[in-house]
Amino acid sequence: MSAKVPRREDVPGISPDLPDMSNWKEAAEALHVRPFYEGPDSVPFSRLRARPVPDPTKAMKTFNDFYLGE
Repeated sequence: MSAKVPRREDVPGISPDLPDMSNWKEAAEALHVRPFYEGPDSVPFSRLRARPVPDPTKAMKTFNDFYLGE
């Protein structure tokens, strides 16, 4: 049986009511997060984090952005 694919809501720090600056699965792949990236330098999903950031092009708009935590 394969492992369950994490959901967007499983990302620590995500604000479910905000849109994502990028597709969160594509961000996870770009950051080499398993199971979205399976290369030798992949990191566990538990390191993926989100934070709200203001959109510099639109006043008073905020989006989720993704990064690797420790």
